[in-house]
Amino acid sequence: MGNFLIFDIGSNATKASLVETDTRDFLKNWRVETKLGRHIGTDGVMSLDAVRFNIAAVLDIVSACGGVACRCIGTEALRRAANGAEIVSMFADAGLTLEILSASREAELERIAIRHSSVVLARPGEAYVLIDSGGSSTECSIIRADGSVAYAESFGFGQHRLIDMLQGASEDVCAEMIGALERELGCVRAAFVVAAGSSFTTYAMESLGVSAPGGVEGLSVLACGAAESLAAQAGRVLVNDLSERLGLPVYVSTFGIRHGWIFEHFGA
Repeated sequence: MGNFLIFDIGSNATKASLVETDTRDFLKNWRVETKLGRHIGTDGVMSLDAVRFNIAAVLDIVSACGGVACRCIGTEALRRAANGAEIVSMFADAGLTLEILSASREAELERIAIRHSSVVLARPGEAYVLIDSGGSSTECSIIRADGSVAYAESFGFGQHRLIDMLQGASEDVCAEMIGALERELGCVRAAFVVAAGSSFTTYAMESLGVSAPGGVEGLSVLACGAAESLAAQAGRVLVNDLSERLGLPVYVSTFGIRHGWIFEHFGA
């Protein structure tokens, strides 16, 4: 079938992967800082200049790959934008298909991705907690030993609000999620946590001394590790709560909704 580009239009960044569809090999990855979540006004409208910048970044990557077929999927910032329909039209005018995911659909794609991660493949038949924390939302699932979903919820915080909390501008934003997990884990005994998203990846890189994001795939990460950047500190807050409050080991995965979309549409 050839190569295909999949774009994740997120709150902090637009991430892209070039994939060989026959093998599902991810050949090359890009990350462009766009911070769309920070470009939504008090009226809920996202800046069209920010959208145009994002479209230009997508088109640059498509051009660099020789104009291969592509798909764009958008998450929390685009879900939240009051002018979402206009944004979809702007992408269409540029020859791009944009699908804005619901929170439940985003969580579903992440679950599909994580089933293929090194963490889960190494521990078959064990129940686990999946936390996918992005720029503005955190999707949380408990997966039973048979692979079925015991619990799923989306929480309205991500790296932005975690950083606000660290800087004293917000109360504990994780409390609702941790409380819900403590309650639900009384019914389903999980063995470990799989943590996905840039906060976790950045914290793992800094605390473990790993230079490339792909190098932390499947590694365990401990509470109270070294964290210099605000993004890493945000990840440390989450790891501390998950490991100390839930008493579960935390493993980092770099698999995301791009992987889930590819596995779903091109087979696994």
